Amino acid sequence: MFRFNNILLCTSALVLTLPAVAAATSGKTTHGAKSRAVMSHAPAGAPSVARIRHFAPSSDPESIRVYRTKNALGPMATQRQGISVTHIDSTELARHQVTDVKGLMNLAPNLTVQPQGSSSAVNFTLRGVGLNDFTANNTPSVMTYVDGVALPIGYMAGAAMFDMAGVDVSTGPSGYTHGQTVTAGEINIKTADPTKVLHYGASEDIASYNRSITNLYVSGPLSSNVQYRIAGFTQQGGGFQKNINTGQSLGNANKGGLRAKVAWQPDDRTNIVFSGNWMQDNSQAMGAFNVQDLARNTPAYQNNRNTGWGFTPEFLKLTGNSSGMKPSYNNTFWGG
Repeated sequence: MFRFNNILLCTSALVLTLPAVAAATSGKTTHGAKSRAVMSHAPAGAPSVARIRHFAPSSDPESIRVYRTKNALGPMATQRQGISVTHIDSTELARHQVTDVKGLMNLAPNLTVQPQGSSSAVNFTLRGVGLNDFTANNTPSVMTYVDGVALPIGYMAGAAMFDMAGVDVSTGPSGYTHGQTVTAGEINIKTADPTKVLHYGASEDIASYNRSITNLYVSGPLSSNVQYRIAGFTQQGGGFQKNINTGQSLGNANKGGLRAKVAWQPDDRTNIVFSGNWMQDNSQAMGAFNVQDLARNTPAYQNNRNTGWGFTPEFLKLTGNSSGMKPSYNNTFWGG
């Protein structure tokens, strides 16, 4: 499968920097500095004295970023729609270590992403409108798009995010001009595109509990009108929970993925992008935290790292697993 929804007529970005402007009492105007005039009051008949206090220019001037996009097959006429959009660029995503959609709620206002129990499926709520369902066959109220392709099932949205270009969170309702109709809004995930100049890089992020995230990519031209991009990632470790009965650790990540893109420009006004991705998630699931057990009178956990799990013999026989297994995933995501 391939898509033709990246036909760009015009894409540009404009950055306007507005330095602070202050007017001195002499009538002159200075740029890049803040001035304040303080009038001192003297007795009647005495001349008044004006004192000027000058402050050093700010090292971080206020800036306004204006984005203009015209997309023939994607979201159109944003300027005419009564919506608000929160844009999160790749720098902010990397700075806050966002590796899946659950990390977006730390950056986008009024967005809540709640895992469905200990599974990799997620429930979205935007401005109080959302879906709270443990089944995977219902369309959520917040639609997730990856490079313009809708992911109508929560499990699909639970895949990892890597080699990102940015994320736009749009409030709803939507679907009147594009995409699928939903009541709450959209999460538009944009992955990095191929470049006409050779670029490559790698990063390693190490944190507590032996958590490790490795990213790498290479991008460049194949010819004057064909470019490619190949990116991959792997995430390991990070489990901080411990079985209160056996002392076993729980929550270690074990997932990775690859993405390949080829861009072709048959003429000056057309850009066709072929993409394919594959991700495998064999991570351990998060365990439950016992607040109060009224059925068996199990004491409440005193440490938020404590958890516990167990399996019935019938379940182990049905799944073919041993009694020493841990709660875990076995999810494969692929698409094109």
